[in-house]
Amino acid sequence: MWTKVADPGAVANGSLLRVEAAGKALALASVDGRVTALDDLCPHFGASLSDGSIEGSVVVCPWHGREYDLLTGRCIGFQDVNAYPVEVREDGIFVLISA
Repeated sequence: MWTKVADPGAVANGSLLRVEAAGKALALASVDGRVTALDDLCPHFGASLSDGSIEGSVVVCPWHGREYDLLTGRCIGFQDVNAYPVEVREDGIFVLISA
């Protein structure tokens, strides 16, 4: 189900924003005009990825530096996080959360 999580332009290029959709905390990221969504919690110790930093095409966990690909959620050498499809529409930013 597509869920509106933010207004258009709510996440500035090169930044992160914590949002909720279907009871899940998500980290929205905007890089080079593309908006992505990942689970917000790092599986290592539960740090909020939306408090991390963006370096190229990855978000860096603020606690221990784990790097997660913003498009796929993949983490080299550690547990991945979920990545979700995002649509930026005239009326908002929507994330697809499967039941």
